[in-house]
Amino acid sequence: MTLYQKPRDEIFASSAPPSEIQPFNAWLRGLGIAFEETNGFPEMTGLNGLFNALNLYIKYLEQNGFAEWSSTLEYPAGAGVRVGLVWYRAKTQNTNKPPATSQSDWELFLNASALSYQEPLYIENNVIKIRDASNAVKGVTQFASAQEIAAKANVSKAINPSNVGQTFAQLFSTNGYCTMPNGIIIQWGTVADDGLTKDFPIPFPNAAVTLVGSAKFDGWDSGSAMNAFIVSRSQFRLRNGGAASPSTPNYYIAIGY
Repeated sequence: MTLYQKPRDEIFASSAPPSEIQPFNAWLRGLGIAFEETNGFPEMTGLNGLFNALNLYIKYLEQNGFAEWSSTLEYPAGAGVRVGLVWYRAKTQNTNKPPATSQSDWELFLNASALSYQEPLYIENNVIKIRDASNAVKGVTQFASAQEIAAKANVSKAINPSNVGQTFAQLFSTNGYCTMPNGIIIQWGTVADDGLTKDFPIPFPNAAVTLVGSAKFDGWDSGSAMNAFIVSRSQFRLRNGGAASPSTPNYYIAIGY
């Protein structure tokens, strides 16, 4: 592949005095006019004007990046044009189809006049960039890892539900527990109604604050009374004082943090 080097920045014949440069007077005919008027020797002024015009058009393209849309030019699909501060991309091959009103032939590429510091796109050193998202600004974001969610380490990253499940410990069984994002832990289970000290499935890191019990008893007894006592952040006692026998299990649920 041939890589072309950028030519000189100076405009051809830009220092020529007015007597040495004038617009080429046969733009559509080209140099063939010289054979009719000057026996095949084109005038210096005309050639200076020709090369000057070509050089100026190259500089125009360098400055604008995208050429302004022209009603007389046939555009292939994929071509880019500019109308003021709005850039468009051709969807179809077309001629004389104004981009702003020909949605079937053109699609919006970038509206520079609509950019603001609240939008994802912004321009820095003539390069279009995309902002990082935050609570106040639209932009690109990443999903937080399970470790970042647990540590609340990066507030600019989004939370993926699958990562949340990996982050907070849980055990779904007859005797289990579930940890919440805010640190609350719920534990549950079934224990014998013998009044002995029992262990929670896991110790609460700080404290157990609530313990509620209920007899696993298919019946009704007006004298039944459940006594629940939190021994520590890792142990408890339950005893049904009613009709249930010591061999009848008790359900419980405990909340702590």
